[in-house]
Amino acid sequence: MRETKRKKFWKRILTAAAAVLAAAVLACVLYIGNYYHAEESALEAAAYSGQGITVSEEDDRIIFTPDSPRAGLIFYPGGKVQYEAYAPLMEACAEQGLLCVLLHMPGNLAVLDVNAAEGIPEEYPHIESWYMSGHSLGGSMAASYLSRHPGDSLSLIISNTDDLLKRLRTGDIHFALVEGNYDTSEFDSHIYRTEPFIPVCSTRHSLPNEPCRIRDLFNEHLLLREPGSGTRDILEKHLDMKNIRLSDFTHITEIGSMHVILELLEKNLGISFLYEAAALQGIQNGTLRRMPLKDFELDHDFTFIWNRGSVFSDIYLKVYEELRRYQ
Repeated sequence: MRETKRKKFWKRILTAAAAVLAAAVLACVLYIGNYYHAEESALEAAAYSGQGITVSEEDDRIIFTPDSPRAGLIFYPGGKVQYEAYAPLMEACAEQGLLCVLLHMPGNLAVLDVNAAEGIPEEYPHIESWYMSGHSLGGSMAASYLSRHPGDSLSLIISNTDDLLKRLRTGDIHFALVEGNYDTSEFDSHIYRTEPFIPVCSTRHSLPNEPCRIRDLFNEHLLLREPGSGTRDILEKHLDMKNIRLSDFTHITEIGSMHVILELLEKNLGISFLYEAAALQGIQNGTLRRMPLKDFELDHDFTFIWNRGSVFSDIYLKVYEELRRYQ
């Protein structure tokens, strides 16, 4: 009798468990099956090649290839969104020279295949630079993928302002931190930091009269950055406001490296004008000093810039915010 009751008890438990499991599976199927469908225009963009862009489809992706791709983009769609819905965005990115790989996630959920991007860059060895992006859940999973692959990193180029602006225009770089002046109608920007711009010399260097004026320095040996440098441009414009030209200085040496200028200053081989941050270590250890000029007070901005109207503006803003956190 007890054995019969025990069997009936476990039968009820197993029946209830099966019912719960069936309900869970049904709920999962209904959840995954209920997703945002792409509009007809998006489906057309995913299916047909346009002028200068070739659209091809594989089992788990759609590839948008421009005639001359300069970089690649891997895109993770948002959760419960038909991946073809992002075709118009990928088409717009391809028009900017990006080979775009739009991934199809299992069940339209990127969380089910976080590593979907793995191996894709190796399939296109002719493309050196790659971006990753995504929408909503897809963006979170793209970030998760990158956090697990620390070898995928940004490239850093150090150069003068003119060269960085040229690289931005040609697409060689995607954003820049510049000290010099630029065309605000051509670039979007955010101020990264404002720095004092100061006259500097060795602590062993003596001036005829202290404090003195800029004109008292005309016979000094001026160490100056090369044409195109933001540091030089800022100095020239500020001196111009005082009706002073660089040619008014008797001795000028142009140097393409801030590091070399600092070394020459410490050896007491000239004077210079530069950002306080560049000379700060020398000032703190007692090898450099700020020259006391009565008529020279200047602060200038370091600015984070990128091409105006870029489709990646949101991504660049996130990079800017991260840089601000660590300044």
